[in-house]
Amino acid sequence: MRGGAGYLRVLAATLLAVTAFAACFPWDRSEPTPTPVPATAAPAAASPAPTPTSAQSTGSESVTPGPTPSPRPTAIIVSRTPTKPLPTVPPGVLSQGDARLGQELFISKGCIACHQVKGEGGTTGPALDGIGNRARRPMLAGSLENTPENKWRWITNPQLVKPGSAMSPQPLSPEEAAHLVAYLETLR
Repeated sequence: MRGGAGYLRVLAATLLAVTAFAACFPWDRSEPTPTPVPATAAPAAASPAPTPTSAQSTGSESVTPGPTPSPRPTAIIVSRTPTKPLPTVPPGVLSQGDARLGQELFISKGCIACHQVKGEGGTTGPALDGIGNRARRPMLAGSLENTPENKWRWITNPQLVKPGSAMSPQPLSPEEAAHLVAYLETLR
């Protein structure tokens, strides 16, 4: 388990580095990606040096052409292609969720260390006020519709839903995750 978490941290750091690297290029993102130039391409031929005119100095000065413009770099596009399907919610498990037990788990499992509710808790993760109101918070993790099923999926394996997320998979039983979802549904 510990080795997997280390791998995910390295993967997340690599994705962040690639994203930061790609953001450094100056071209307009709406234009098509430039065609890569083969490594064996010969540099453009320099134009011949101009011949001095009578108005110019004819001393030992030499006129050197300016630098040949280098080709623009190609873009690095990183996209999330799911390699595994999202976790399946066991039938009937969400109907067994108890909001009171979920609130206790929120504290005992350490969720409150990263997430705030009603101004109390950590700030590493987002505040969860309003997470039970789909009109106020229509999306989870920027990509999932805010439903109890998707909350359960996010809680049980956030890295599968959004690779590189700061939230690591939580050691919860399906029933404990259902209790947490029931609690989150009360946060309107």
